[in-house]
Amino acid sequence: MENTKMKKFKETEIKVESKKELLLSLMAKVVAAQREDLLSSDWDVDYMIEESGSVRGFFKQLVFCDEGVCELVLSEFIDIHDLDDKFKLTDCSFTDNARDIQHALINELAKYY
Repeated sequence: MENTKMKKFKETEIKVESKKELLLSLMAKVVAAQREDLLSSDWDVDYMIEESGSVRGFFKQLVFCDEGVCELVLSEFIDIHDLDDKFKLTDCSFTDNARDIQHALINELAKYY
């Protein structure tokens, strides 16, 4: 049983890593859409600071929430290909790349406000 789980996890890892560029491209697109949504909202700076201690902290919570958009892209890919649903973004070799995309958005939003 344990061997089967490891095999499925490894299969998932290979499939995800082979589609690294596609997944990063999709993640960049959903982060861009999230950017537009967050920039078009009329945020109150005092509220953001009250809620999270800082503007940057507020946007960090929004971007890296429980189901961040990059994690959702990966989850959808895993669902479509019937892969191991225990596999997470942190299991990917390109976690830092995805996080960099999200941090760039946080920095942009913090500067904007």
